Amino acid sequence: MEVDYVRIYERLATLVQTKKAVSADIQVQGNNLLITSETSLKLELYTLNGTLLMARPIPAGSFSMPVNRRGIYLVRLSSNTAVTTRKIAINNDY
Repeated sequence: MEVDYVRIYERLATLVQTKKAVSADIQVQGNNLLITSETSLKLELYTLNGTLLMARPIPAGSFSMPVNRRGIYLVRLSSNTAVTTRKIAINNDY
């Protein structure tokens, strides 16, 4: 008796959950990072190589924070249901 190769295939269902984008306005004025949002958020500031510089909760409404060094940064805003990442450039040293 001879047995040939048997192949069994299983179809896997993959569920990918994606978060919505945070509804917030992100601006840079001088060396200040300005964020306006209708809900409270978590703010994370990263260098371009991924080093976390700062993480803190921010309240709903307008929020301003100085960024003291010139450079390009990633700003990540998140809530329980949404996340947004933006690249910002600080051109002024104060």
